[in-house]
Amino acid sequence: MYYFDTAKDPRLLFSQKIINKLESIIRNIKLHRSEREELLDIIHRMKSTMKQIIYSYLPKEELIKSTMFKEYRKILDELKKKFQAIIKNLEEKELLTARFIQFILWNLESLDYRIISLPDDLTSAVDYKFVKVLSAMKHPRAKNLLITRVTDGTRNYEVVTNDLTVRSGDVLLFAVLPPRDFFGIVSQGMFLGGETIRKGTENVVGNTTSLSENEKRNLKSIIIQFLKE
Repeated sequence: MYYFDTAKDPRLLFSQKIINKLESIIRNIKLHRSEREELLDIIHRMKSTMKQIIYSYLPKEELIKSTMFKEYRKILDELKKKFQAIIKNLEEKELLTARFIQFILWNLESLDYRIISLPDDLTSAVDYKFVKVLSAMKHPRAKNLLITRVTDGTRNYEVVTNDLTVRSGDVLLFAVLPPRDFFGIVSQGMFLGGETIRKGTENVVGNTTSLSENEKRNLKSIIIQFLKE
């Protein structure tokens, strides 16, 4: 019988990490005192619930259907509603912080899917899927970089890449990662592949896939670096 070790599962441990990151962000951005206290209270409940999940040792299907996971989703819905206006305001002044909050909420939102559908591997700490390139233009401050806008059919992302062959209309394998600033442009992830980016066809946009060893290695290195921060 397969044993699912929740206490060591990278998806759950990554979730715990980014919840702590979110708490740190709340303590450092400019908010009214009452709003900050309300958000910190929600985060405290989220941290407590995540701790229960991590030490539940339940099989995957039971975990996703459990009362504690339902509570997790309920708390996440509260956070998403509270952060709508905050993210919009931050986008005008602190885009990197706004994108970081978005990444955290999106990652927490997809946790159940990644537990059920992705391998029990460190790479599954984040989402990876095929996206379609909507536009590609040269970075105004770095001639060896492109700024691309991509979509998974549901959400759009901005991605900075050093592959100058990327063109509008391409379908590429993409990982949603903690955002990074590249000379004033915030990238929300990276394209995956070996010597070249993995390409797909229009019908796989939004779908995930099995990763090659090289793709796993590249993705793991970034996740490990983030976990060390």
